[in-house]
Amino acid sequence: QLYSQNQLGNFDLQLQGASGAVYQLQLKASVAQGLIREALLEEEARERGISISQAEYEAEVEKQVQQEFDYVLSY
Repeated sequence: QLYSQNQLGNFDLQLQGASGAVYQLQLKASVAQGLIREALLEEEARERGISISQAEYEAEVEKQVQQEFDYVLSY
């Protein structure tokens, strides 16, 4: 837990100042691109009749969120 708190503290430092503002914009752009990509994939899957269970969806979302946190906290 102490390690996690330290890493989050480092993340807070990354968000400060001018470079932090740029980093925040990059994060927001990345999230927006991800949401757009997800919406397009969902639409295509619907058109093709492809579906997954809610459990499969939630597991994949959790996996991707964890990968993003691991990536961000690796700095």
